[in-house]
Amino acid sequence: MFLLNKPKVEVSVDVDGDSYYLGDTIKTRIHMLSQDKLKVRAGSMELACTEEYWKMVSDGKTTRAQKYKRKLFRLKESFLTSTEFSSGMALNERKSLILPVDIPPTIVGKSANISWQLDVKLDIPKMRDIHKKKTLTVLPIANAIPIGMENDIVVSNRILKPSRDGDITLTLDSSQCTAGVTLCGTLETMIKKDISVEGVRVELEVKEKAGVKSSKTIIDKVQLEEKTHFAVGSYKRWKFSLKIPEGTLPSYKISDTSVQWRVKGIINKRLKKDLQVELPISVY
Repeated sequence: MFLLNKPKVEVSVDVDGDSYYLGDTIKTRIHMLSQDKLKVRAGSMELACTEEYWKMVSDGKTTRAQKYKRKLFRLKESFLTSTEFSSGMALNERKSLILPVDIPPTIVGKSANISWQLDVKLDIPKMRDIHKKKTLTVLPIANAIPIGMENDIVVSNRILKPSRDGDITLTLDSSQCTAGVTLCGTLETMIKKDISVEGVRVELEVKEKAGVKSSKTIIDKVQLEEKTHFAVGSYKRWKFSLKIPEGTLPSYKISDTSVQWRVKGIINKRLKKDLQVELPISVY
């Protein structure tokens, strides 16, 4: 196997920050210093958004989950055409890239993974190409619904679930939330028969999906009642608050990736199926 020689050249790329909001301008500075006589066919810079997802594959005997990658967005700019460099010759180039507002932000979770990377490439004939890569964090626009997600917004902030043991109702002060806020609500139940319970609680949960890979994480929970007995005809009402952390995963759905949030109210019955109600919310 023939291995191409590595060119004697130093390349670096600097940006004016580590994180950007959708719609921001990324200002870059590319520095190149040749340490030998060198011909560069082309120099380019690519900003790319990559999704990781999982699919089931089979070899006819076993089936397993395998990771794949796909580009959701790419923006390529040229900064150098065919040029011959002498030893010690330097190049300093500045470029600006504008992030569109209708593209995915960075999402790094247990299952969901959407990443952004800047890749500077030097195409050098008969030698190995030079790559300099830098990972960037792209943030969603604060307090804004992502473009293209308008039809996925949760609008209901109340749900009633009846059962033979009792009706359970979950009400939130809002079903559209921003990271860093405290979500308040009430859980109510009207008991239809005598039941013994191990406890009553509410949970804030986020579910991630990347193809066939998925995960659930309880972000916050509140115990509203300990072990007790509810008599037929009794009515119970609990107030609660749940914290949505700063820097948390936003609600999102694109291609094979989704992030979904929900609040669950649970009456844990002793040795029987729980009474449970859940309400989806949107977090941005």
